[in-house]
Amino acid sequence: MFGRRQKVALALTAVLTAAAACTNHARQQSADPATGAAARGVPLVASGDVLPHTSVIDRAAYDGAGRG
Repeated sequence: MFGRRQKVALALTAVLTAAAACTNHARQQSADPATGAAARGVPLVASGDVLPHTSVIDRAAYDGAGRG
């Protein structure tokens, strides 16, 4: 029915969803009881790779004129 990759992806999605829910619950409980003000914060979600491709590195060196 499901291949191994699909099972792993499903399990990882479930774990990340549970972690996000726990974080949100903890954030709601961290409100100041005296004022009712919630703690401020910005959720950050990122995706992608940190894979320096040679063409990108070469272009950055060219654009930086060798200074960075």
